[in-house]
Parts: sequence; C-alpha cells; structure tokens
Amino acid sequence: MQSATAVGEIRRFNRFYTNIIGVIDRHILRSPYSLTEVRILFEVFHDPACNAREIRKFLAVDEGYLSRTIDALVKKGLLKRTRSPEDGRVFLLSLSSKGRREFLRLNSSAESAIESMIDHLSEQDISEVIEKMRKIQELLSREEENHEDTI
Repeated sequence: MQSATAVGEIRRFNRFYTNIIGVIDRHILRSPYSLTEVRILFEVFHDPACNAREIRKFLAVDEGYLSRTIDALVKKGLLKRTRSPEDGRVFLLSLSSKGRREFLRLNSSAESAIESMIDHLSEQDISEVIEKMRKIQELLSREEENHEDTI
C-alpha cells in the first residue's frame, strides 16, 4: 500500500474512532472534569503512591500543564499530595475519599457507555474487535519503540 493511501486510511479511521470516543467522553464528562483530569484520577487510582513524573510517562503532556492540572485537582479536594519519605523533593499523589468516589462514578459511566456501544455485537464480533485493537496497539507500539531507539 502506498504511503499516501495508508496515511489517508489511518486518518479516516482516526476520525471515525475519535467520533466514538467523543460520544463516550461527552457521556463521561457530564462532569466538571477535563479528560486529562479524569486520566490523572485513573492513574492515581491504579497506583495510589505515584508521582507526577510517573503520570507524565502515561499521559505524555507538558510538565507545566500537568502540574497545573494536579494543583487544580488538589484544590478541588480530589487528590492529596504527601512528601515522599525517600526523597523530599518528590510528592506522592493519592485520591482523597471524594476523589475515589468521583473516579468510581466516572469509571462506571465509561464502562456503561462502552457496553452500550458494543451491545449490538455478537460475542464473536466483540472478540474480533478486541483482537484487532490489540494488534493495532502491538504494531504501533513496536514502531514507537523502534523510533525511540533511533533518537
């Protein structure tokens, strides 16, 4: 397949998928939180003693933007910051009880939205979608790793 054709097909798929994600995000984010804020809550929920540097690896966002967003979550009472006992320059992040409640509510909404998106598919179709999504991740991650090796 020619490069221009591949680029066009990938962009077509991206437009299709971002429309799907947009529907899900609008459903989830009938809340006062941005997608970045929800992703931070997700990362902290799954690693209750993480720090901003670790979150930045997953989100690949500007350090200043991440810092401001974390500050906003702390001010909203969703996150707690405590100094690391090993390195006083590092702050560990954890969810407050309010943050945990909000995350669980948002997570439940996300799961419901995805369930409704696939409820018309057969088990075989769902398996095929998942298999192909995994394959896309595998192929694009491999390319990303190869690209990082050349930098």
